[in-house]
Amino acid sequence: MNVINNLDRQRFEIDVDGEFAFIEYRMNDGTMYLMHTFVPDNLRGQGLAQKLAKFALDAIR
Repeated sequence: MNVINNLDRQRFEIDVDGEFAFIEYRMNDGTMYLMHTFVPDNLRGQGLAQKLAKFALDAIR
C-alpha cells in the first residue's frame, strides 16, 4: 500500500481496492495545513492513519 500525493484533491491517500484512506491538506503562502484524516471503518486497525501521518510529515520536512 503506497501513499500518493493527489495534487488535484489536495490530499495524501492510500487506495485499498477502490476505497481511500486520506489526509486532506491546504496550502497557503508556502505552508501546508493538515485538515482532516479519514480511514473507512472496514480499513481501520491496519496502521493506515499512521502511514499517512508519517508520509505527510516527511513531505512537510
